[in-house]
Amino acid sequence: MHTISLVGGTPRKILDLAAHSELHHHIFCYSRPLTSAEFSQVRQVFESKGVPVHVPSATGFFSIVKSLLQLIKAEKVDIVQGYFNRGYIYCALAVLARPRVRAVAAFVGLAQELPAMERFAVTGALSRMRDYLFVTGAVRRSQESAYPRLTGRGCVIHNGTAARMREASVARPNETGCYFISVGGLNSHKNMNILVKAAAILHRRNLPFIVDIVGDGPLRAELAESIRQKGLADCVRLLGYQADVGSYLAAADVYLHPAHREGFGISVVEAMLAELPCILANAGGLPELARHNDSALFVDPHDPAKWADTMERLANDQELRTRIGRAGKAHAERSFSAAKFGALHDEFYQDVLS
Repeated sequence: MHTISLVGGTPRKILDLAAHSELHHHIFCYSRPLTSAEFSQVRQVFESKGVPVHVPSATGFFSIVKSLLQLIKAEKVDIVQGYFNRGYIYCALAVLARPRVRAVAAFVGLAQELPAMERFAVTGALSRMRDYLFVTGAVRRSQESAYPRLTGRGCVIHNGTAARMREASVARPNETGCYFISVGGLNSHKNMNILVKAAAILHRRNLPFIVDIVGDGPLRAELAESIRQKGLADCVRLLGYQADVGSYLAAADVYLHPAHREGFGISVVEAMLAELPCILANAGGLPELARHNDSALFVDPHDPAKWADTMERLANDQELRTRIGRAGKAHAERSFSAAKFGALHDEFYQDVLS
């Protein structure tokens, strides 16, 4: 892993995996954390859950490889699983030096354009992998298009998780209107600006509502300015990072996820487990998480009018909200449980070792 956090979906799902796996898992962080104090706190959480976290003693490329090899030897590691491009490269070098070890590349996002030299290095690293994991069929198709050697290889295992714990009581911000919530980073692919545009349409229609956006990121200032310019400060709020997401999900009426480039979307599953009706972008891996008009509603990620219409539809139809919320929860419990996630991974790893 590049680093660990309690925010990102990938580190959190490793905690779920370790809790529901019969195998022993370690995390190797090949990059120094931004702040040592914050990293130490997060590290304590992982290690309290039985997931040791290892950090190389130095940050140079060869020092990182040396530290990884030392970890493999000390812990008698059988499988190294890489995430993201640098992770694939480190895993490939590890198996060159330790041929008995099997390497797996895990793909959690859609393929991106790379500079020629980086693409060459990643292509070479992927050729050293024993097997491949994809979090959705959309991610698999995207990566196969970028790296044809992956075609027909590996398998899809959807992420699994448990419902977010409710730690406190969040007061509803409005008594009469609909309370919408969205959880995600404030970056371009999460597409939160479409919610601001949809909210402006609903505001002109005089619909009573609140949209709370939980999360932080590089576009926060830009989004805040857009909210100010559109006169939406009373009905669209940027809450920043919140540790107690479960309490916000429990208070809300509808969950919104407008990302136009999403490999999976673990926060969607958490919202479904909270029995929230979800409006999702019809893009990336999101259509694999639910069925339209049954366990969720899907909307073009780039059409603010359609977002506004769908939000208004749910705001005005309590029966529809209840039906979709219940169907979504049942589907998430059946398809995306942490126990199923762990069991499928254990089967996959046994195949890798066979």
